[in-house]
Amino acid sequence: VFTGWVDKQSLPRKIAEADVCLGVFGATPQSMMTVQNKIYEVLAMGRPLITGESPTVRKAMIHGQHLLLCQRANPHALAEAVLVLRADPALGRRLADRGHSRFQERFATTAIGRVMREHLTEVQVNDTLEMENK
Repeated sequence: VFTGWVDKQSLPRKIAEADVCLGVFGATPQSMMTVQNKIYEVLAMGRPLITGESPTVRKAMIHGQHLLLCQRANPHALAEAVLVLRADPALGRRLADRGHSRFQERFATTAIGRVMREHLTEVQVNDTLEMENK
């Protein structure tokens, strides 16, 4: 069932109830340059995801491992991806599990914090070495 627009308060429940969630399929320049929040939200909740292909999404996730990608602005490609998951529920479960793991490893607050700490530590060490060499 396609639900249309869902308000933020209902969104977690709707995602949790979904057999598969749909991402972004428009081909605007902005859409092609970002990984939209809805993609992260679905992965964080461990649900199978189909979204439109873009260089940015491909850089962050792997088609067939973390999610399914299809051609943007192409309803036939989207329908084909939905039918793939309908025919193979085990694939949907694997995508959900691996997508959730990818989110936890790279995009969760703790993962981002870990990367920030590493960068800040590196800057601090470099500054300390620079000060000692003066």
